[in-house]
Amino acid sequence: MNHNQLKNLFLSQSYEDAWQDYRASLNKKNFVRWDYVILTASNEAQAEAYRAQLVFRQENGWLPKQTRFLVLPDPDGKRVGSGGATLNVLREIWQLEHSFDGLRLLVIHSGGDSKRVPQYSAC
Repeated sequence: MNHNQLKNLFLSQSYEDAWQDYRASLNKKNFVRWDYVILTASNEAQAEAYRAQLVFRQENGWLPKQTRFLVLPDPDGKRVGSGGATLNVLREIWQLEHSFDGLRLLVIHSGGDSKRVPQYSAC
């Protein structure tokens, strides 16, 4: 086996191992999970694409059932940047929970146009 074949075999096995570990973690009762995972989007069209991807993953059992997933577009379709998007997330969580005590939140700012990686700009 040459060097490239060994490298590909290693990467393939690493991927399979990581995927199996992740799938096993979904069923562990005491596994630490996020209470909310919130994706920000630049507009409603982008948000809808993200929501469709989340639904697909939830239907296939690829996301933890205990975690709530939200997608929040920039308000009124006006770009607000990461800071404004963060404030929007905090307002939404406050309206849902009336507190931040003990909550584990993961905010993923994904409202860009992917200009540096255009193959991802479809969403």
